[in-house]
Amino acid sequence: TINTIYLEESVIPIQEVVIRRTDPMHLLNAALQRIPENYSAKPVIETAFYRESILKDDIYVSISEAVVEVYKPGHNSRSTEQVKVLRGRKNNDLREMDTLMVKLKAGLQTSFLLDIIRNRPDFLQEEQFHRYKYRMSDIVVLQDRYTYAIDFQQKENTSPPSYRGRIYIGLESLAFRGVEFEVDPKTISSVASSMVIKKPRKVRVRPITASYSVRYKSDGDLFYLSLIRA
Repeated sequence: TINTIYLEESVIPIQEVVIRRTDPMHLLNAALQRIPENYSAKPVIETAFYRESILKDDIYVSISEAVVEVYKPGHNSRSTEQVKVLRGRKNNDLREMDTLMVKLKAGLQTSFLLDIIRNRPDFLQEEQFHRYKYRMSDIVVLQDRYTYAIDFQQKENTSPPSYRGRIYIGLESLAFRGVEFEVDPKTISSVASSMVIKKPRKVRVRPITASYSVRYKSDGDLFYLSLIRA
């Protein structure tokens, strides 16, 4: 049997669909090109809180804290950061400390090296991109903003130390909102000498992990360093 079915038009609203380019290399290059627009070329002074701590068996044996004023040059300046300590304190629990003392590379100067905009690491340098694998991971919410998440890992046939982690790029601004990375535990022994500044002569020190996190926050149309964690 042949049936004739008559249809009438009807408009049904659906949620907006936005198609975005998600090639990680395109996003990285675009974000690098937008650095002059997204970050201040003028120096700024920020008030910051600094903490450095040493734990032994989950017990804090040494804590150094300070409220500081930081003079930060523009993103393209060769000048160095300057710090003024407004108030600080230090506490050592000598009862919990070992007689063996090892001095690791730390401090404010080392922290400033993690400002990836002023001190661009290998995985954010165009000429070094061939040494890494980049993969689009997801679109996440970071500081109440939609953000591209790009995972990266250094290729095995490259020279150590090997880094791996995640890069966050703003969906609309294409600004670097942050990065999380670590030294591959398989190759961390190759950088032990650069991490340990002072130790007893006959003692061998072997780092187990080294991980880092950097965040930037927006103030108007520009982004500023907000958090460094090592």
